[in-house]
Amino acid sequence: MKQQIAKGLVILLALAGANTSLAQTQNRGATTTRNTPSGRVVETREKIVENVRRIIENRYEKMLDRYESTIDRENAITNRITSRIEKIKALGGNTAEAEKLVTEAKMHLDMATSSLAVLKTLADKQNELENSSTTVKTLRDGLVEMRKAGAEVEKHLRNAHQALQKTIGSLRGVSQLKNKNATTTN
Repeated sequence: MKQQIAKGLVILLALAGANTSLAQTQNRGATTTRNTPSGRVVETREKIVENVRRIIENRYEKMLDRYESTIDRENAITNRITSRIEKIKALGGNTAEAEKLVTEAKMHLDMATSSLAVLKTLADKQNELENSSTTVKTLRDGLVEMRKAGAEVEKHLRNAHQALQKTIGSLRGVSQLKNKNATTTN
């Protein structure tokens, strides 16, 4: 994929350089490249080249942002569940199982955060490798490392989410405690 993009960039740059000399024509004594059809083609090619460069530079950012937002959402859910556990505990409910599961979820979220830091480091390293002249094997090895680190982040996020789901399941029966102890006055 990178080789195809690089070949495309080289071709576009070569064509852009060849067309600029052709695009400059005499129009009533003044040279203009913008108003001629060839000038617009050159501008369009330059915009395409700039967009391709921007995409190449920022392609790992979306992946990292998605993982970060998932970790933030899971942390917010963990905080809400912790608050609910405290309320149920204050009413006299047994929340030992739920607390154990929340602790497990927090542990997995911490491990996902540390794995994400490793993934960010690998992504920065990969960007540097792609910008320098390196071999295809080196680039491929870097992508394999990134794939493994991404799989580790996903594994920890899934385990944390499953622990939170089990926590909610264990709290469902306990949360009815308030309604059982309520007395009705007639």
